[in-house]
Amino acid sequence: MQLQIEVGDTSMDKEYLSTQLAEALGTAQGIVEAEHKLLNDENLVFGMKRQLQEIHDEDEKHVKNLERALDAVGRGDNIEKSIEHGRKVCHQLIEMSGDDPIEMVKATILAKYRLADSQELFYNICDVVGHTDICELFEENLEEEEDHLDYLREQAMLMAHSRITGESITNE
Repeated sequence: MQLQIEVGDTSMDKEYLSTQLAEALGTAQGIVEAEHKLLNDENLVFGMKRQLQEIHDEDEKHVKNLERALDAVGRGDNIEKSIEHGRKVCHQLIEMSGDDPIEMVKATILAKYRLADSQELFYNICDVVGHTDICELFEENLEEEEDHLDYLREQAMLMAHSRITGESITNE
């Protein structure tokens, strides 16, 4: 199944769309890697670790959905470069947070916002050109991403509160 785009110069439009989609894929891969790093943090309470594992598992599915969408659009010439760029941007956000779990969660939130924005754009493009099969991939990702962001924001606030007050987090 190849996505057909009938706007302007088709080859340029497909190339642009595929490179942007590849960058989103790289960002999603970077998020999965960051979540893996967070999961290995011994300071995370059990409840957060369990929930983060569920988010991680869903995000791995999001990566597969993005790969399927990229295959549908067609892989352009600079795909690997675009994937690597998305991963680098995500890694830079995470690296800037250092080893502080609160800052790592906040950096993951920023990366997930960036990814959700890209996916919403792709969803709208696919909707306009009538590719509901691809829209469904993005719709699933976006619905789950909204829940992930809500949860991660809440956890960042709880972690910060705990650090300030010295109260332990009970998050079962």
